[in-house]
Amino acid sequence: MTKTIPAIEIAKAYLIAELSKIFPGDDFRNGLEDNIGKLSEQDVWRLLEALSFTYRLNGVFWSISDDSYVWSKEEVSCDNLILTGMNPQVDKVTHSETIQNNPLKFRDYLITYFKKFPDSDPEGLGQFRPKGKVIKYPTIILIAKDEKLLLLDGSNRLMAHLLNGNNTINAYVGRKVKEGKMKLGDSTFWLLRHVYEKGDETIKQSVLTVIKELVNVSSDGKDAVETYWISHVKDEKLKKVGKQILLEVGKTSNS
Repeated sequence: MTKTIPAIEIAKAYLIAELSKIFPGDDFRNGLEDNIGKLSEQDVWRLLEALSFTYRLNGVFWSISDDSYVWSKEEVSCDNLILTGMNPQVDKVTHSETIQNNPLKFRDYLITYFKKFPDSDPEGLGQFRPKGKVIKYPTIILIAKDEKLLLLDGSNRLMAHLLNGNNTINAYVGRKVKEGKMKLGDSTFWLLRHVYEKGDETIKQSVLTVIKELVNVSSDGKDAVETYWISHVKDEKLKKVGKQILLEVGKTSNS
């Protein structure tokens, strides 16, 4: 039976892989795993939120934090993988009728492409050109959907692995097992508070409508409102608004 891995461990693995690319020096990398391991769970989620939302602009934070999924580490066949969006130039190739989002077909395309264009890159695929480096953190992240596995993170590592002659790869795989909720991140609710404070009455009402919906669909919304609309606020009127949000959400969830 495949061992289940807590979502927080997938979050840590993502942070380690991404930060090692952003700061590639050995001095930084040597202590990276220990330093990430020492972070509190709240700080891990916050750092993942920042890296996913602000730096990478992807949905990794939402997917990993979604308690609908259970996670496991598996060796998977790359023929069962589906390449997802990377950037417009790459997607033009991977989404084509020739490749059909298949990583093995894309690998074969890249082999031919790099032979044809050893010193140029007319299609903008240079990020996948073999560099001869050891892949430090080779495990990628996948989401299971129907009979296929969608690539959530690790496109460059996946293609490097395939170009090295492999047809299988180790991956963290998330499978949906129930209806659940994702985290939306503290910054979402903090930002909405600032929009509320600066807005006119129409904007204020719009923010309240949105924030109540977000609290309902997220696993971290109530705590975020408690923190950033009540506990960290000095203005008593704003505190009252925060308490009213939680009161109304509570009534909705109990009805």
